[in-house]
Amino acid sequence: MVALVLLFLTKPLEYLPNAVLSAVVFLIGVKLVAIGGMRTIYRLRRDEFWVALLTALVVVVLGVEQGIILAIELSLIVHARRHFLPHDAVVRFDPRDTSGWPRPRPGWSPSLAWSSTGSRSGSSTPTPSASPRTPWDW
Repeated sequence: MVALVLLFLTKPLEYLPNAVLSAVVFLIGVKLVAIGGMRTIYRLRRDEFWVALLTALVVVVLGVEQGIILAIELSLIVHARRHFLPHDAVVRFDPRDTSGWPRPRPGWSPSLAWSSTGSRSGSSTPTPSASPRTPWDW
């Protein structure tokens, strides 16, 4: 549709004020933004949402080239941050498990096997204590 208008109605568009043409281009640009997709990104990964939003603002204010450069830099920072600060989770044994893997001995607790006092460089990541107690002490 836009191509047809540009091909056949170029002369009449010449007489429209620049403000009207700017409004048309602005509305087309607004329709290109997927608000639902941005909501999904916000819900799943907030850091990527802020990268996308900041990139869009820089593209609108400063230009496409600056926006692309900023997006690359911010994406690299978010990627490095995500991989250097991984999400820690506690995994526990399912008492209904029938897979045949060795079972922990009774009374074993993860808090007995791991200690945060032996961590390197003051990080809070738990590391095995000096004499680790595993659930498979035979």
